[in-house]
Amino acid sequence: MATVGAGKDELRATMLAARAARPRADQDRAALGFADQALTVPAVADGPTVAAFLGQAGEPETVPLVEALRGRGVTVLLPVLLDDFDLDWGAYEPGQQTAGRFGLLVPTTRRLGVDAIASVAAVVCPGLAVDLAGNRMGRGGGSYDRALARCGPAVLRCQLVYDDEVLQAVPVAEHDQPVDVIVTPTRTVRTSRPR
Repeated sequence: MATVGAGKDELRATMLAARAARPRADQDRAALGFADQALTVPAVADGPTVAAFLGQAGEPETVPLVEALRGRGVTVLLPVLLDDFDLDWGAYEPGQQTAGRFGLLVPTTRRLGVDAIASVAAVVCPGLAVDLAGNRMGRGGGSYDRALARCGPAVLRCQLVYDDEVLQAVPVAEHDQPVDVIVTPTRTVRTSRPR
């Protein structure tokens, strides 16, 4: 287990450095690609409820996707990072966000509870890397692993990453939750994860 943790820490540092070096113009172009690609996934495009996030600090920019979903009548739930690193959820409404823990934008709408994620059609996850088997790596707090563990088999799990963040292999620990679909700015790939 210590070897997996060390491997994740090293990979995490590499991926964060690459994101920090990504030009803003590239991030802006990618945001449109993320929206276009994610909308090819029926469970995302047609909801009726999807859990997503607002990308920050080099993460994939998701405002175009969130706004497109809202325009289609899909209810979008956004995460609220709790003190124990679990995730509560609130519905997205334009202009109704504030800075939460670590400066993350969180909804100011009514909190729906940690189990709200179990009722969505799809979860669009942040993360730093993913492989074609569906193994994902986040920032290390385990927030999305806990949230995804609450989702039954009917909930589609999507990982948003830049094209160069789809790797041959991602280190996996026992608690890590896999994803079903990888969405990049240029493609959408179904993982080999059995459902």
